[in-house]
Amino acid sequence: MSSTLLTDNRIPPEHLMGKYYTHEYTYNEYPHKSLWSSSFDHEDVKGAYRALAKSDEGGSQMLFVNVPFCEHQCLFCICYTIITRDYPSIQRYIHSLCDEMKLYRDFCEEISFTPDVREIHIGGGTPTILQRPEFDQVIDSIYSLTSRDKLLRFSLEIDPRTVTPEDLEYYAGKGIDRISFGIQDFDPKVQRAIARIQPVELLENLLTPEIRGRFVGFNFDVLCGLPRQTRESFRKTLELTLQFTPDRIMLMFLNYCPDAQPHQRHMKEEEFPSLEMKWEMFGEAIERLLQAGYVRIGFDHFALPGDDLVEALRTKTMHWNSLGYRPAPCLDMIPFGAGSLGRITEDYYVQNIAPIDEYQKTVAQGRFPVAKGHHLNHDEKLRQHVIKTLRCYMSVEMKEVEEKYGIEFKPYFTKELQRLNAHVEDGLVHVTDDAIQITPLGLTFTAQICGAFDAHIPENNS
Repeated sequence: MSSTLLTDNRIPPEHLMGKYYTHEYTYNEYPHKSLWSSSFDHEDVKGAYRALAKSDEGGSQMLFVNVPFCEHQCLFCICYTIITRDYPSIQRYIHSLCDEMKLYRDFCEEISFTPDVREIHIGGGTPTILQRPEFDQVIDSIYSLTSRDKLLRFSLEIDPRTVTPEDLEYYAGKGIDRISFGIQDFDPKVQRAIARIQPVELLENLLTPEIRGRFVGFNFDVLCGLPRQTRESFRKTLELTLQFTPDRIMLMFLNYCPDAQPHQRHMKEEEFPSLEMKWEMFGEAIERLLQAGYVRIGFDHFALPGDDLVEALRTKTMHWNSLGYRPAPCLDMIPFGAGSLGRITEDYYVQNIAPIDEYQKTVAQGRFPVAKGHHLNHDEKLRQHVIKTLRCYMSVEMKEVEEKYGIEFKPYFTKELQRLNAHVEDGLVHVTDDAIQITPLGLTFTAQICGAFDAHIPENNS
């Protein structure tokens, strides 16, 4: 991977933006979950877990534990959330969540399989909405599936409006070693426009040297393209962010999809920065982060040189899923909670039931609460590998793919390479006899370039 690639902050020309920049799949998974089957059921999930028990793929597992509740609706949000202040309903959910983990543990015992769980991620929603008795229940259930001393990482998503320094001490005492803050923007005008008021002083009071010393690392999520953002205000947000020196920063664009997320309509479109201004802000932010010593990971992730994600980039042991870029070895993600997604060996994807009542009813019946899933065939696994490799390293070596999957790359992907010709002509991709390399200019269009290998896009099959 070229070092020039990830230190480039150029703004794509307008004609390329119009030609390529659309809200395509981000390829957190392939095939996309819209193509997964709703007939994938309890017995299919058990089959996937049996395959995991017999897998010779190597690597360990992570558990993704979803707590989808929030007290308030943030207008920018695209996560699956349930807005409520009915805490008894949250308590009932936690009871079902813990029962689901017991279902998994009991089934593993039934098939004589001991999971090798090395990473935990508790997300949402707002998992910090939980009071300590319920949080304790979740932690106890997690540690029934693994032991604290085996864990490489234990991360928790934090809403700074819902926690105190004492809470952070409590989380650290439970074994959590990485915390993630949804910052988005520090400007008060922007915060009012997105209905998320969290003054910078709130973070200053939380992230004291003593608290920071209790965690291996923490990261900030920052959004570009929010209403009322200006170049000057966004520069200030970046400077305030850098004062905290988070180990990782996710610098993302607002995903504005009001048809799918009706609450986003409460943001005023006339207050959004123009496309040109948005890209100027993004380019300036990249430059500033690089000046501050951060290493760029892919398009929108940044990490300090000592972070394990930078080492994973260097050693090519990184992977990409719905949580973003992740260091090895935890390729498989076991899902717990309503709406959560999982990857079980390289052969299976699953997604849990989202509606809470249906989720709880299914768990109470002693059944895995799967809503849909997908069993990948050989071609899909091959394409998934190519797409994920491009997504992680912005390049793919043909010989590596040939050796792994027993194919000849160019004959197998004749149509795909032809589809890349337009990207080559526009300077987005270099294709040689040995490799496909995304250029600095093409970095912006990584998802669209990956789309050339997506066999499920209708126009790719016309």
